[in-house]
Amino acid sequence: MNNKANYFGSFLSWIMDSYDLGAVVITASIIEKLFYPSLGLLGAVLPIVFTVVSRPLGGFLFGLISDLRGRKSTLILTVLGYSGTIGLTSLLPTFYQVGILAPISLSLLRIAQGIFIGGDVSSSFTLAMESSPRRRGALSGLMQSGTLVGFVIVDFIFTELAPQPFFVNYGWRIIFLIGVIPAILAVIIRSNLTES
Repeated sequence: MNNKANYFGSFLSWIMDSYDLGAVVITASIIEKLFYPSLGLLGAVLPIVFTVVSRPLGGFLFGLISDLRGRKSTLILTVLGYSGTIGLTSLLPTFYQVGILAPISLSLLRIAQGIFIGGDVSSSFTLAMESSPRRRGALSGLMQSGTLVGFVIVDFIFTELAPQPFFVNYGWRIIFLIGVIPAILAVIIRSNLTES
């Protein structure tokens, strides 16, 4: 059972990784208008760049921590971190409400999100492969299919919400808030992890 929990928790990491990135990409034009209104296209791209560029730092940092302190506690920390940052993103006030604090807050959350996701995906992948005594190649490929699952989920939610008249005002926030749900499931699964 514990090897299955290790593997399923890792699969959820890949889903959350692409769900989060998909949420930022798919809402980029709205985020640009609400958080970086004077930057145009650059404002749409900045949150994506902050998220992606900070991931290797997270992989290195949390990889080191997991080697020193163990993967279970590290992975619980990373899942709490990325669920917190995606949830807080849904609650941020916009530039029109708090001025320059809005883009600064969003930028810092996206950097933190990248660090936590980078650490989670790299450490959970290692744990899953160490917990899989057979068929590691097939299982690693199947686990990485979680990327597609995450993008499909966020695309489906966007497709359902985008036509709604409330989408620009607060509907985009629902996409980020929903991202907390799989993270809660991941915390429950991660509490059953075994060290490899």
